[in-house]
Amino acid sequence: MATLHNTADRYGIVARLFHAAVAATILANLALGLLFDDAVETGAGRFAALHATLGMLTLALLVARVLWRLIDPPPPVTVGTPIERTAAHAGHLGLYALALLVTLSGWFVASNEGGRIDLLGGMALPTLSANSAAPAAAPATIAAADGAGVVDVFEEDEGEGDEFWEEVHELGSWALLALIVLHSGAAFMHRKRRDGTWERMFG
Repeated sequence: MATLHNTADRYGIVARLFHAAVAATILANLALGLLFDDAVETGAGRFAALHATLGMLTLALLVARVLWRLIDPPPPVTVGTPIERTAAHAGHLGLYALALLVTLSGWFVASNEGGRIDLLGGMALPTLSANSAAPAAAPATIAAADGAGVVDVFEEDEGEGDEFWEEVHELGSWALLALIVLHSGAAFMHRKRRDGTWERMFG
């Protein structure tokens, strides 16, 4: 039976709850982003607020889970070949890194859209972009007069930052989904092997 804290061969109740909560919020938000992409992207309505709320909940759970791991280290991995153990460690780090990247990049995307970032319950997030809170400025121009007196005007492209974070958020989400599938496949492989790895979290 699981105890509150981790043991030498089992995750404790707190770690298991963090695992389940982070997985649930990430999977729910990935599904929400895929199924209701247009509604989420507009930044308005309940779907957008739910997407932002789940993202912030994921971020809070990730921070809390990392802090808990520092307080209560996980049981060591003792099964599998050295390559398998290294791959498992890299996979876990990748899940943490991608979840953090997707969450923060989504926050930047919402910030660059301007206005409030509404959460469920009427709360609002602060923006991460200084430009998002300021009124839209006129495009910067460069004027150069040639010998015939013709003036050329070049408008500065101000959308590159928005497109960058949108690409990061989208590609990061697909990468996170792919890694989750691999992680789940590895977990079921260990269950089939009956080598004790599955029981570390679910036994």
